[in-house]
Amino acid sequence: MSEITNLNYISRMELLDTLKVLPSGSDSTRQIAMVLNGTPLVMGGSSEDDIFDIQFDHATLEAIAYAVEQYADEVAAPYVETIEEGTNKASEDRSFQYWQALCERWGYLELMQPGQ
Repeated sequence: MSEITNLNYISRMELLDTLKVLPSGSDSTRQIAMVLNGTPLVMGGSSEDDIFDIQFDHATLEAIAYAVEQYADEVAAPYVETIEEGTNKASEDRSFQYWQALCERWGYLELMQPGQ
């Protein structure tokens, strides 16, 4: 039997990290804050592992996906240099992979939500 993954499910930690790259006071920031102040779909072993079902409108998802993509691009440039020089560390690898995966998830959610 194969495992089914719902990409609408995002952890508290991922939402908090996303907040770090969004413009302060933006509608997207307020939307995520409302979700974080609500009841998680699934309570994790620790609060950062709580899972939330994300059901934002297209405009909100577009703004979030764009901000996360911009940050992931900023992280990528110096990371690529360390790869080319052979000086990358495991922690840098994990950080780069994490932000790339988070970028892909928000981008997927944006694509799957019908536009206006």
